[in-house]
Amino acid sequence: MMFQTADESSYKCDENRQLQCQELIELNDQIAQDNVASHMNDYAILPAVNLCPIWGISNLEVVETGQSGFVEVGNVATSSVPTSTGRPRRKPRPYSPSDLTTGSKKQRQKPKVIRVQRINSSNDVYIDKRTGLPFSCDKCESPHIVDPTRCSPGNRKRPPMPRKYVDPVSGRIMMLCNACGIAAKTNRKDRPAKVIHDAEKLLQLKNDYLTESMNFAKKLSLDCNEPDLAMLYCPSFSVKGCGCIEKYLFSEANSATHETQLKALDLLSYHRRAEELNRNGKFSNASEDDYCNVHSENELHIDECEDNLIEGFRKPHYKCKSRDFEKFVLSSRIKLRTEYALCEKATKKILMYSNNFLHKESKTAPQRGPRVDKVIKRTARLKPISEMHKEHCCSNGCTRIALSHVNLLEDWRKRASVCQKDARRVIAEMLTPTGGTKANCYRFIKMVTGSCVATIFLVNDHMKKTKGDREPPEHGLKRYWRRNSKSHKVTSKIGESTSSSTNLLSEPTLIPSDEELLSMGTEAASTLLQAKKQQLEYLQSKLQKAELRLKAAAEITTVVAQENIPQILVNELRDEVQNNIFILGQDGVIRPWKADPQYVHITAAQDNT
Repeated sequence: MMFQTADESSYKCDENRQLQCQELIELNDQIAQDNVASHMNDYAILPAVNLCPIWGISNLEVVETGQSGFVEVGNVATSSVPTSTGRPRRKPRPYSPSDLTTGSKKQRQKPKVIRVQRINSSNDVYIDKRTGLPFSCDKCESPHIVDPTRCSPGNRKRPPMPRKYVDPVSGRIMMLCNACGIAAKTNRKDRPAKVIHDAEKLLQLKNDYLTESMNFAKKLSLDCNEPDLAMLYCPSFSVKGCGCIEKYLFSEANSATHETQLKALDLLSYHRRAEELNRNGKFSNASEDDYCNVHSENELHIDECEDNLIEGFRKPHYKCKSRDFEKFVLSSRIKLRTEYALCEKATKKILMYSNNFLHKESKTAPQRGPRVDKVIKRTARLKPISEMHKEHCCSNGCTRIALSHVNLLEDWRKRASVCQKDARRVIAEMLTPTGGTKANCYRFIKMVTGSCVATIFLVNDHMKKTKGDREPPEHGLKRYWRRNSKSHKVTSKIGESTSSSTNLLSEPTLIPSDEELLSMGTEAASTLLQAKKQQLEYLQSKLQKAELRLKAAAEITTVVAQENIPQILVNELRDEVQNNIFILGQDGVIRPWKADPQYVHITAAQDNT
């Protein structure tokens, strides 16, 4: 709606910048009424005047339009609350945002998070619904679903459950542990059965292998024109031939004939050098002057061989090896075993030494000990104690003791390598619980001692039976031969006969009175009377046998009296018969017949029974 503008002189602004114009006020009232009635005109257009915003009128908003020369008056309403058409704005806070947590009394309450309870171990008891009893594997009878020595030490969100498996033979549903369930459901390849040969067949296979190896060595000696190469073959044979020398000579990397001949000549040089040093070191038939002139005292350590002389002979009987031969064998042996990958028997054949040379103490120098320290396979494969704490053994972490008790573990390992008895004593010490039932696990004991699980189980079972006795039991073979030896059988028979006779007959057998029987009770009295009855029956049978012997002795005495046999033999026979007769007295006491005051004297003339 357009209106005519009035003159500029008809309205003015005062010092407070408020409009003092009566016509404009009337015009605005009329526009407001029209807008309320029609709701069609939202804006009123006024002439553009260089005025500031109108503060006197609260229901008008004047906006200068620029070049149009008009002023927009928008949202003309009767309400005094201003309205906005843009996005809503948040009401400004009367305080700083940092004061929301520090200055306010009501703190923000975090919502409670309900966490699932974790399972600390895999050994929780699982109750079998079929029987109502704790879990037990139907195959291995293990009480654990997961082996505690093989599971990780971390927590579990849920307890382990057994594995169900249907037996293909019986059709029964089996509850298995984790290991048995995996093994039952895994399709394994059919392993070939282990071939067991007879003794005759093994002997035939060994002979065939040796003949084939000797033919190979002979052919090699002909090719190289060296007769000594005929001994270059490996004689080792267990179930099949070793053939380590052939494998070294005909390796895949060097299959040429020239390379094979060079390797064979290299092995032959080791053999010839060892043979030369071994020949020069023996002086069993040489004189002492020749021996000392050829070899110096430092080279052949004559001071250690002076005790090995034959009495009554001028010539010494030296049999010790030279130090050059010893050094050559010890150094070359390691090279042949490691770099050339030869077995021990082939190395012995090339370097010409024996097991006694390596491990037996020298008679001329016993203080030196063996030339090579004995290495046990089970202890050689053990990891050093300094690296043991990195290994995982069980949920208790027994290997962590390697960080704090290094000397103790070294002492245990040293003692366990001496002999089997000391190894069992060490295992018993490690199985002793430190508190309650907590003890070292089997895997940690195996890491320290190198013993197998069966030995550890036997020691543990022995300690349970003996209630903590760490001393190992007697070896079964010693116990067997002690019980089954001939001398033991003879002494045991004599001991049993004497003990039975002394137990039954030496001490007086008293029959208790009626008062004693009543005080003992019915059951105890009946058992005692039965025992006494058995003793009396035994003594009665002995008495009958003694009477028969007595009659026979009386007959013999009459014959002796008639034939004038010496009286000494008669007296010995009479004493022997009398000592084996016992009687039951009127007071209920069983005594020897000779001890009775009214015993019958046996004479050669009278037969008394």
